[in-house]
Amino acid sequence: MRLRLLIAAFTLLGTLLNAQLYQGPANGSIPSGLVVNTNNFTDAGPEGNFPVKPMKNLFVNSHLPDNARMPAASGPEGSNYTEDQGYNPRLGLHLTGDFSLVRDFNGIPDQGFYIPPDPYLAVGPQHIVGVVNSRFRIFDKQGNILKTIEASSWYNSVLPGADPFDPKVVYDHHNKRWVMVWLNVGTSTAHFLISVSDDSIPTGVWHNWAMSSALNGSTASGNWGDYQGVGFNKDGLFITANQFSFAGSYNYQKLRIIPFTDLYAATPGQVTWKDIWDIRHPGGNEVGFGVRPVLSYSNSSDFYLVARSPFVTGTYFTVYKITNPTTNPVMTAVNVPVTAYSDPDNAGQLGGSTVLEAGGSNLRHEPILRDNKLHFAHSVRSGTGGLYSAVRYLSIDVTNNTVVSDYAQGQDTYWHFYPALAVDPQGNVAITYTRSGTTQYAGAFFTSKPASFAGLTGSRSLKAGNGYYVKTFGGTRNRWGDYNGASVDPATGNVWLLTEYVASTNTWGSWVGELAFSTTAALVAVNQPNGGEVWPISSNQNIIWSSSNVTNVKIEYSTNNGTSWSVVAASVPAATGQYAWNIPNTPSTQCKVRISDASNGAVVDESNGVFTIGAPQGWQSVTSGTSGDIWSISWVDENVVWLSAASGDVKKSTNGGETWSAAGFAAEGAYSVAVIDAQTAVVSTGPSSGNGAIYRTTNGGTNWTQVYTTSGAWFNFVDRLPSGVLWAQSDPIGGTFHIIKSTDNGATWTLTNNRPAAPATNVFGANDSYYSIGDTLWFGTGGASGATLANRVYKSVNGVDGPWTFSTATAQFTGSMAFKSGAGTGLVGFWQVTNQINRSTNGGTTWTAVNATVGSVHGFEFLRGTDFAWAATTTGLFKTTDGGLTWALDEIPAGAFNLNVVRFSPSGNIALSGGSAGLLLRKTGSPVIPVELTSFTASVVEDKVVLNWSTATEFNNRGFEVQKNINGTWSPVGFVSGNGTTTEISTYSFTDNYRGSNFSGAVSYRLKQTDYDGRYAYSPVTSLTIDFSVSEFALYQNHPNPFNPSTVITFGLPVASDISLKIYDQLGAEVATVAEGAFEAGKHEISFDGSRLSSGVYFYKLQSGSFVQVRKMMMLK
Repeated sequence: MRLRLLIAAFTLLGTLLNAQLYQGPANGSIPSGLVVNTNNFTDAGPEGNFPVKPMKNLFVNSHLPDNARMPAASGPEGSNYTEDQGYNPRLGLHLTGDFSLVRDFNGIPDQGFYIPPDPYLAVGPQHIVGVVNSRFRIFDKQGNILKTIEASSWYNSVLPGADPFDPKVVYDHHNKRWVMVWLNVGTSTAHFLISVSDDSIPTGVWHNWAMSSALNGSTASGNWGDYQGVGFNKDGLFITANQFSFAGSYNYQKLRIIPFTDLYAATPGQVTWKDIWDIRHPGGNEVGFGVRPVLSYSNSSDFYLVARSPFVTGTYFTVYKITNPTTNPVMTAVNVPVTAYSDPDNAGQLGGSTVLEAGGSNLRHEPILRDNKLHFAHSVRSGTGGLYSAVRYLSIDVTNNTVVSDYAQGQDTYWHFYPALAVDPQGNVAITYTRSGTTQYAGAFFTSKPASFAGLTGSRSLKAGNGYYVKTFGGTRNRWGDYNGASVDPATGNVWLLTEYVASTNTWGSWVGELAFSTTAALVAVNQPNGGEVWPISSNQNIIWSSSNVTNVKIEYSTNNGTSWSVVAASVPAATGQYAWNIPNTPSTQCKVRISDASNGAVVDESNGVFTIGAPQGWQSVTSGTSGDIWSISWVDENVVWLSAASGDVKKSTNGGETWSAAGFAAEGAYSVAVIDAQTAVVSTGPSSGNGAIYRTTNGGTNWTQVYTTSGAWFNFVDRLPSGVLWAQSDPIGGTFHIIKSTDNGATWTLTNNRPAAPATNVFGANDSYYSIGDTLWFGTGGASGATLANRVYKSVNGVDGPWTFSTATAQFTGSMAFKSGAGTGLVGFWQVTNQINRSTNGGTTWTAVNATVGSVHGFEFLRGTDFAWAATTTGLFKTTDGGLTWALDEIPAGAFNLNVVRFSPSGNIALSGGSAGLLLRKTGSPVIPVELTSFTASVVEDKVVLNWSTATEFNNRGFEVQKNINGTWSPVGFVSGNGTTTEISTYSFTDNYRGSNFSGAVSYRLKQTDYDGRYAYSPVTSLTIDFSVSEFALYQNHPNPFNPSTVITFGLPVASDISLKIYDQLGAEVATVAEGAFEAGKHEISFDGSRLSSGVYFYKLQSGSFVQVRKMMMLK
């Protein structure tokens, strides 16, 4: 809508009980129109004193509050969202074809008199007609301008003094006619201004009518039409409008149906219409707003319209259907559930804080009906915190009112707004929109959805924005839009676009582009491996690719990120699409696969990122060096780890469990070991005869010394807490559990306080039946002869001195246990019960049984803070990923059973599991991906490299250190905080600023992801070649602009030069010297403090030898 004078507040009317879907139809007519001819109008624009057009309707779109009547969405908000990575040429027209830009040229420029421009276009067999908010232009398809006509002149004969706005133009391919519709409003009258060509050539004769929009049929309605939609089918023209009272309040939505039989008559005679008004949403009868009629490529007489949900959270779109629309129209409607959506904020932009009005999530362009599918696009909230906006595409099958496609594409720090789309005869969709960002001026962009491609293909630039944009004509709204244009060429099937962008500072522009769809290119694309995979040595893995117009492919791999390549297969039929590769013994974290046309090496693609060829997957047997049953494993750090066996053997490893050496013989029954460092450890014993004891070594196991024993003791475990306190628990003595502690690394031991009483006589414990997290401790009952009280789990939240409480499990003989957190998920097993586990969700306060075919569990372990846990059992090693609800046998060697214990290194990247007769299993690599990186890209935006990445899940993620490599050395350039632990998709962005740099060459980036516990991992490397070198003298636009009080001026020198940079006022008087003297080649940034200047326009001039360039800037206090 044109920026006009009257301010009107819009308040959506509430729900009307028992209201009908619509009112009408009612018939109306106009007796005649007039003939006009484009040849009778000059191309001259308005006179230089043409007045700025003020705003007629200052509209604010308010949605109804969410309520229980809303249909449920088909998916949560954001579940259809993917990161806009920019168009990826490696996908090569997406293998089944895609659009490419084949022609572009300037559309209709800003005259400086009106906002917003409302660009729209239609395409005929030989011509293009584009419209903006006060004129239209006819082009041939080479971009030559044939005619430019002011709308006020065009309609003056049919409506003297007309001031048209909100234009739409369509080419009716059914009947080979052009149709334009404009709006006009006065103080008490309003019109639809309609133009129809006499044939398929837009130059020459047209017929014009001025039809009142303030009538419902032939009855005065007291309101006028705004924000029009223009659609058609083979039988008629369909105009929708939001009807506002002349006082400014919103009333309802209206549809006018005009048969083509009247409009296309040989002379502009009487035209009749049918009006339907007060159109509601079905179900709750909410007042409609912004309903859009379709551009129909169907031969059916039925007609469709689409509207956004009226609620704050959109969970559906309403699809309206009209049968017999031009004769006896009957409207029905259905709410079609979609992925939830909501309004995005207005769009930010490079250069300042003033946002661009972005139109919310309403439909701004007419949907397309083709092959029984509705295609439409709109803008939705997206990104971190919902701060940005994405372009979203949907298609709905009208035969069953179900969603066929629903894709949203966006990126943090960017806004995508006012999308328009067209669909070619093969069902390929092209979408254009304006995009701006914190590092990008508002430019014209497009994306696509090829018919056979599941998703949107990334943003591509049609015309880059060239400045910061603020144009309000003294008002408060920085208007943009209200729509863009897209249209299918009826002659070629190509798609034409007309899209708004910033032509220069505070000046809008519109740009025309022609897109052609191609399927003939020879293409290959590597689908797997594509970065991030870990392929074990000697395993068989499938290399997978896609191809088009290629007979045979050559497959190569690299272990140095593409520096050199080795042949995997010289020629493989491309049509097979995959190749089984036995992974060679060439371990590396910098591997890639390259696939090329075997007869044309220029047709080539390689993995997007590096993958790893590494150690075999799963658990591997290692030699423990003992024949005793291993019951306890205790880690010092990632390298030093100890184990103890029931035979009394103690072993130690200094390389993370790969190899083991003797650490002495403590004593028979050494069921538990707790380590302090590489030299100091303690062992608790439960011997087959005699008293249990605590033994200690301070020399790495060379000597063991008994440091504690007592009559009747039989120790079940010993453990070291993070505070350094050691504690050990024995079977009860004298009716009380015997618990001792040491505060001097095991040298001396004392009884603890508040020891719990034994539940029965003859209670005995269970080997390693304990768990601890900080000062929260648990231990099991083990067993009790002749009693049924061995189902207890004891717990202290205050360390070894208690007090202790207990809970009861569902079975007897509580033994091994583990917990995710002190108050969270816990697991307990039973000595004499098979295939049953108890599970707690509250730290062991209550327990429920979980039936699982796992045998009898001897040892549990959680990967702390996750739902991943392992059970060492009599039948193998089992794994759960859902906190113990379900279990599956992990990847272990054949015959590996009777396992007793499983423990992870402090990082979680190494695991050991011990069992009978010295069986020891080892696994490397984190069993949980702390951060699952799904994409990592780098792109050049002006004088910056913008890095974007996204994660599918995160665990304990502190953040990402961004590292750069230019000369072979990695160095940090910034840090981006992570999201801790989340299963939601997260997106990140980092900008590496090269402003002022003269660098040219290859650069690589990687992310060092760091956990809160200090663990870290590197991402795949992304590389690109950049050129920020200066090849010519240049003076760049200052930023910010306008400024107060300081701004930065940048200039570029191709060689070392003497320069002069000065500021002048509007009269040409010099007011400041910014810089003067010799400067090196490259870009230079100089800050200018204008605090002593008054508000106004100034000019800054760079002079070096014969080179002189001047730019304008504005001081705004």
